[in-house]
Parts: sequence; C-alpha cells; structure tokens
Amino acid sequence: MSGSSNYFDLSIQNTLFSFYSAVVVSLIGFRFGGNRREVRLLFLLTFFQPLSINSAIIWRDVVGQFFVFSGVYFFLLSGFFRPVKAFFGVTIAALSMALLRTVYIFIPFLLAVKYMRDKSVSGSIDGKIFLLGMLVTVVTIFFSSDLFLFVYDGYSPYLNHVNVKFLLLLPVDILRTIIGPFPWINWFEFTDNTIFLVTHYLQAVYVVVILYYTILNYKRCSYPFKFYLVLTLILLLIMAVAVTEVQSSYFSFAVALLLPISAFYLSVTRFVISYTIVFYGFIVLNFIYIVAGFHGAGLGKFL
Repeated sequence: MSGSSNYFDLSIQNTLFSFYSAVVVSLIGFRFGGNRREVRLLFLLTFFQPLSINSAIIWRDVVGQFFVFSGVYFFLLSGFFRPVKAFFGVTIAALSMALLRTVYIFIPFLLAVKYMRDKSVSGSIDGKIFLLGMLVTVVTIFFSSDLFLFVYDGYSPYLNHVNVKFLLLLPVDILRTIIGPFPWINWFEFTDNTIFLVTHYLQAVYVVVILYYTILNYKRCSYPFKFYLVLTLILLLIMAVAVTEVQSSYFSFAVALLLPISAFYLSVTRFVISYTIVFYGFIVLNFIYIVAGFHGAGLGKFL
C-alpha cells in the first residue's frame, strides 16, 4: 500500500525529529504563557504530522524542521533589550535555520529588523549597537569567499526562477503549495515517487486545518509573538514558490509553528473532526475532478 517494495520501510529518524520539533513548539507555548493543557495539545498536534510518519528515505525537511523551529525559538528568546544577548540569539537562530537550507540564514535577521522597528528599539543606543553587529555579520558573510559561495548556491535557484510568468502564476503557485499534489489519483500511477504522495496528501489536509484555525483565532490570540510566527511562515511560503516545480514540503513542514496561535481554542477531538471533514472535502474535490474530465483534458498536468 505504501508503494514501496519493502513493507517495513519506515524512517525512524523522521518520527524522532518530529518528536524533537514537538518539544520545541511546546517550549514556545510554555515559555510565552501557555498552560499545561495548551502545551500538551501543542505537543500532540505537532507530533502528529503525516509527513513524518512513513517514507522510503530519511526526509530532510522533517529532520530540518527541528532546526528551523529551534531557530525561531532562539529568535523569540532574544529579547532585543540587551544588544549582546540579542545579537547572539539572532545569530544562533540564523545558523540553526540555515542547517536545513542556506537561504534561510537571513530570515532571523529580517525578523529582527521588523521587530525593532515595531518596538521602536532601532533608534536607541542598544538598538544601534545591535544593528551595527548585524551589519558586520551580514557583510562578513557576503565578502568571505567560502561563505559567499555557500549562500549563493542556496539563493541562485530562487533568483533564476523569478520572471514575468512566475509573477503572473504566483496566486496559483501559492494555492498549489498549500494543497500539495493534486489530484490524488496521481498515486495510482505507481512511479518511483509514489511513496512520497500518500504522506503529501495527508500533510495537505493537516496544513489546511491549521491555516483555518489560525485565521479563525488570530485576533483572539493574545500571544505577543504571533505576528512573527505568521511572518516566518509567509517568508517560507515565498521561498517555496520561488523554485522550479511545486515543492509543497518546503512550506508544509513549517505550518506547525502556527499551532500556538489557536491552541487555547482547540482540543484533540475538535482537531480530529476538522481533519476528517477536510479529508473528505479533498475526496469530493478529487471526485469532481475525475467526473468533470479535467484529468483527460490535460488540466492535471497544469496543476
């Protein structure tokens, strides 16, 4: 059923690092005021990620998810009131996130600038010291030959892909990245990539449910860091669509970061019911897709 010739082809490392990621998201919720019920729920819902359940290889995005989540956690702990602490916190966050993809190394620095502008810290002496240290770090990265090539190799696929066609199709690409591979009947082609599709389908349901509850409860959530979690996800979504082909895993692995925003208003039962409804919603969409004959019309290749 998995599409693999090895029936016990389970990647234990994926599940292990999904466990580590669940711990980090729980720490984020606990560190910023979550109670025991919320933290327990954060752990369970983060650990339940279809992308980490079964695959034929060690999935780098699931393993790297832990380092990205850790980077976000270090960023949130930085505080920005003491320049030395803030500088080291943001630098560690950048290095941690870069372990998955080098292009992510600048995300914490961008978040830091936004945070300081929002808090009016950038005009203070501590803020100027922090900005100076950050500027020196970024310049060092760009003008050190080895590091420059290291970062450029991570950025070049993104820069080469941006053109007029990309901008026109951006809304479609964003939708494709969120819903993952579609239609689900692609699984029946039984190619070498079939093993990846089942977990992608189930992960897409997971993503839609979390995005729904985030939008529904964003205004009611009192966590002061919620904006930066959403901004992080937006940056990752932009990077996910700015590559050749559709790579939903580049975005979907990070959606669990949004769970602290709606944890207070969720329960395991409510999440399971919502997941089931969205799952059958996808089934209906696939049925409509087949009956309408879109697959034979070549629309499937376009999607």
